[in-house]
Amino acid sequence: MTSFGSGRALCSCFLAAALMAMLGCGSNDGLIAISGEVTFEGAPIEKGSISVMPIDGHGSPAGGEIKNGRYTVRTVPGEQTVLIYAQQQVEKQNASAADIDRGLNVYEQQFLPAAYNDQSKLRIKVDDSHRNFNFALNQQADVPVTAAE
Repeated sequence: MTSFGSGRALCSCFLAAALMAMLGCGSNDGLIAISGEVTFEGAPIEKGSISVMPIDGHGSPAGGEIKNGRYTVRTVPGEQTVLIYAQQQVEKQNASAADIDRGLNVYEQQFLPAAYNDQSKLRIKVDDSHRNFNFALNQQADVPVTAAE
C-alpha cells in the first residue's frame, strides 16, 4: 500500500531531476567554456575566427567566431595551440564600373601574421581556474597571451 506522502516525494524527485537537466546541472561532457578579447595593434578584431587544438591530441579541435573583439569556445581541458584568423575588406585596384555596380570591387583578406594562425606560436592551458584568455596581437607577431582573472 502506497501512502500519498511517498508519491508526493517521488514526484518531487522527478521534478527536481528534470529541472537540473533543463538547467544543465550535472553536465559531464568534459568541455570548458573559454572566452576573452582579441585585439590587433590595440584595436578589437571586428571579424575573425579562433580555433583551439589539444597539443597532446586527446580531444577534438574546437573553434568559434570573433565578433567585435570577443570570442567564446567550448573545449577540452589541457594545453592547447591557438589559431586566430581575421579578415578585413580590401578594395580591388582598378575595378571596372560593372564590378563596382555588382559589389565586386571589394574582397576579404586575412591580415594577421602567420605566427598567429598557419604557423601558430600561441599556447594556452585550459582548466577550471583558467577560462579567460586575451590575445593582444601585433604586426611583429609577438606572443602576447594573458590569462585574465
